[in-house]
Amino acid sequence: MRLTPAIFGLLVYGCGPEGPGATASEGASATTSTSAASSTTGPTTGASTAATESTGDAPTTGGSMNFVPPPDLPGVACDPWQDTCPEGQKCKPAALILGPWDTASCVPVAEPATPVGGACEAAEWDPTDTCERGAVCHGFLSEDEEGRRCHELCGGAPEAPTCSDACSICFSNGGFAGVCLFPCDPRGPACPTGQRCQIAADRPRFACGPGGDRSLAGEPCASPGSCSEGAACVAAALVLGCAGDLCCAPVCDLDGPDTCGAALPGTSCAPWTVTSPEFDEACLPAGLGLCSAV
Repeated sequence: MRLTPAIFGLLVYGCGPEGPGATASEGASATTSTSAASSTTGPTTGASTAATESTGDAPTTGGSMNFVPPPDLPGVACDPWQDTCPEGQKCKPAALILGPWDTASCVPVAEPATPVGGACEAAEWDPTDTCERGAVCHGFLSEDEEGRRCHELCGGAPEAPTCSDACSICFSNGGFAGVCLFPCDPRGPACPTGQRCQIAADRPRFACGPGGDRSLAGEPCASPGSCSEGAACVAAALVLGCAGDLCCAPVCDLDGPDTCGAALPGTSCAPWTVTSPEFDEACLPAGLGLCSAV
């Protein structure tokens, strides 16, 4: 049976690329990037994050990984962080067994190829898929094909991942390779099936990630990905009666009616709280506020 990982528990947020050429929340440690644009499951992607753990013991040479595919995979070995495959081919991460990626090889690009954001059917661990070069079919290790989409592969390196959108997040599947997550607006998320809009409040970053049971508004939380849809894990001082160091606070619309009192008594809609020197206002959706203690 496949297990769906908690997205922000596997990420370390990193800086975005300085220019548009790069190809490419949180658990215990993360540094990110998700576009300030409105929610979408389309091709927008950006600055990233990579897991601090690795499932493969790939040898290293001259500071870069050498990935060796098994005999039954097509093509020659390649590095998914730096695609150097010949024209008409792409570097496709795969798995020797069902699970996180642990090998990669150059495979033919499908004709026609599915663009980033398009629906796809292949599981992450499959040796090939229909996605365009620089992209891979991904669904957070789910058996449900409905939520799988072509995601941009993170560029750079595991310790310094990049995405083409400086406000995106790089989700690293075991540390061997990573995908840039789709940005979202928690006021009206439009994430793929089985995903929800997760919030890293201090950056801020907003990305579609695995769904599942999470803490409700006003309840204690452990990390950015641990609150229910439409709520952010923030400092206890912002949530009246919070029983922990961090609690879930609903988001709100600064340009609309104040719904905070109904969502979480004792709060009102306020501008997003800046709690980190890495806060990037450009990654905050326009008009997005946070329900804070009056």
